[in-house]
Amino acid sequence: MAGPAWMYTPDGFDQWFYHGYFLHLKHHIVTFTGSYYGSRLAWILPGYAAHALFGPLTANFLLRLYVCWVATISLYFLIQRSYGRRCAVICSLLLSASADFLMAAGWDYVDGAGIAYGLLCVEEFAAAASSARRSAGLRATFAGMAFAAAVHANVFLMILGPVLAVVFFARAGKQGFLLVLWALAGFAALTAGLGLVNVALGGPFLFFTPSLSAATAVVKANPYFANLPVWAMQAWWLVVPCAVTLASLLFLIRMAARIGSGDESRPRQIVRMADASSLPLLLLIFVGLTAARVPALQLSYYASYLLIFVPLSVGALIGRRLDSWSSSGFVVLTSASACLAVLVGAEVPSHLPRAIAVTYIFVRALPHVSTVVLAATLAASIVLGDVIRQRLVSTLVVAVVAGAVLIHLGSIRLPEAVGGALSRATYLDVDRTTRELGRLTHEGSLWFWYAYKPNGDQHYTSFCSTYLWATTLLGRALPDVTDLRYDPLHAGTYVAVMDDRESAVNQGIALLRDHGATLEPVDRLRSSVRPNGFGIALLRVTRLELAPKVYTLSPSRDTVRPVAELLNYDLDGLLTHTGHAVYGKELAPPPGLPRGVFKVTDMKDHFGTNFQPISVQGSPPVTAVEVTAIDQATDDRFGSINMIFQDQDYRTLYSTGTLPRGEDRTLVALPAGTRTIRVAFLANDLGFIKFPKAVQLRAFANK
Repeated sequence: MAGPAWMYTPDGFDQWFYHGYFLHLKHHIVTFTGSYYGSRLAWILPGYAAHALFGPLTANFLLRLYVCWVATISLYFLIQRSYGRRCAVICSLLLSASADFLMAAGWDYVDGAGIAYGLLCVEEFAAAASSARRSAGLRATFAGMAFAAAVHANVFLMILGPVLAVVFFARAGKQGFLLVLWALAGFAALTAGLGLVNVALGGPFLFFTPSLSAATAVVKANPYFANLPVWAMQAWWLVVPCAVTLASLLFLIRMAARIGSGDESRPRQIVRMADASSLPLLLLIFVGLTAARVPALQLSYYASYLLIFVPLSVGALIGRRLDSWSSSGFVVLTSASACLAVLVGAEVPSHLPRAIAVTYIFVRALPHVSTVVLAATLAASIVLGDVIRQRLVSTLVVAVVAGAVLIHLGSIRLPEAVGGALSRATYLDVDRTTRELGRLTHEGSLWFWYAYKPNGDQHYTSFCSTYLWATTLLGRALPDVTDLRYDPLHAGTYVAVMDDRESAVNQGIALLRDHGATLEPVDRLRSSVRPNGFGIALLRVTRLELAPKVYTLSPSRDTVRPVAELLNYDLDGLLTHTGHAVYGKELAPPPGLPRGVFKVTDMKDHFGTNFQPISVQGSPPVTAVEVTAIDQATDDRFGSINMIFQDQDYRTLYSTGTLPRGEDRTLVALPAGTRTIRVAFLANDLGFIKFPKAVQLRAFANK
């Protein structure tokens, strides 16, 4: 069996970014430094370890277990400590029956890890509050480390701070202030440890700064925000959190009316009220963020963090009622909850005969109501279950409604229509392809060109996303070159041209060659799930013929006339009249370099002539300079000339390109205020500075 579809990362964008880090960790940390995706080390490092030690299917399975076990085991001990084993078992099973949790745990995006670390943090804070003095500090330290892991999975989870404080101080009281210091120490220790790992991988110690910058930018202007009517009616991920919030608010009203009375001590009542209020408080924070145009609620992979406190609020609601149940009654309830988890998460229709499966799918999809109605119905059943005195009736009401709602949400949220077999094949195809791309390119510079369809098939997008999509996207309209980027192309760059149509791939390759790229075929990678598609043509750029570029204007020759020769050097003259600026450690030149070719110590190395005045005595003001450069014949191993023409402010007025014809003569208009000019020779893509055979500068004035 392939397993349920939710266990495999589906096609798309961000989820595959992290899979790319799992497989190409060191390359991505160095190449994409400054990207906030690479700062989420608390999730990336476990993913890297799993894929480094095991094959793709085993690694994927272990990561799903890692998230699910950390979350459910943390939840069990959290609820068990406050509300007993029975409540802990039921809450853990209900979490496992949540389609929202399975979706978060079943892909390579960070929300599953964030939920798991968040639950671990709450559990350790609760343990610290109830532990003896000697072990309380240690548990608080672990809580701080878990909170750091959550934040370094997604800095958005800093918003958990106020809710954690309510839950923690309700249990710890005044001694909690001392334990907070231990927690801060744990937070700092894990952060420093991740920073040292990042340094070892080639990144900065303050690895988290890109996440902070990205969070600040999103708060200022978020491109993903949509108005409430656009998304609310389809926000199925909010049904359970909103229903539990409504029930919790009614419970809090009842508790507030009888606090200090009844058979429960006041401190325990305060703990129950704090737990019941945790989800409403977090949801209120989410509402505030949404009002501030941060799409916290409209995106399922952010709203899923509400699940951290859903079980705690549920535990506060049902904890005491389970204590009085008989053993046989509790066994029945536990069995029903376990069956519910299976019905939601095990992709049951794939195990049934077709006729029965069709009927089951039809019934499970009922009722066809809005998210608001579904949430209100679930909330009402929870409240009725608490109000109805007759235990059997109240249990049936809650069990039937909650079970029906969770199964219905599973049919909406989980990708069962795709099927486990196809989901696994798709996942393996992307994993295999990105591994092969890394091997064939030797983890070098890789760019992608394909036809992106926003509302269409995203399989090729998944390939590109393992290399951070837009960061390595050469163009998205293959074979149309309207948006094609030429600046990343240089000798040694790899290009993956992808499409189902062989004609489109061949046309794209021909257009690249027409624009000056000399391409060497490396390999062709076929997709195992698209047997009729062409797949990927991987090519290596061995040379790029760039046209000369004028950064001001090229005036018409009919409007100007020559007035003087400013500079005319052959190779010997250039070597004599240029200064060498060295930025790295100067080494002995490698043997076999032709005359006029230099190996750079740093890509900022350059040669330059002295600045030369453009005024010519007895002549009108110079308004343009004709730049002539003639290439020398050398081995292609040393690359091309990279010469620029500058004014006294180091503004580049002209660059030679790669002199594809071996010679270029260009008339360059001088900006107003130009007094002196010079030429400079920069490093090329292969790490050499190459001098031309000759350079001439001639001054022109207006007629």
